[in-house]
Amino acid sequence: MAEKQKHDGRVKIGHYVLGDTLGVGTFGKVKNTR
Repeated sequence: MAEKQKHDGRVKIGHYVLGDTLGVGTFGKVKNTR
């Protein structure tokens, strides 16, 4: 399983940092992936 860390409004999942994304943490709804 991937690590989920909330950091300054960003969610870090593995090597992906998601900003302004999912509300509940659903993998199927990724909005901004950098």
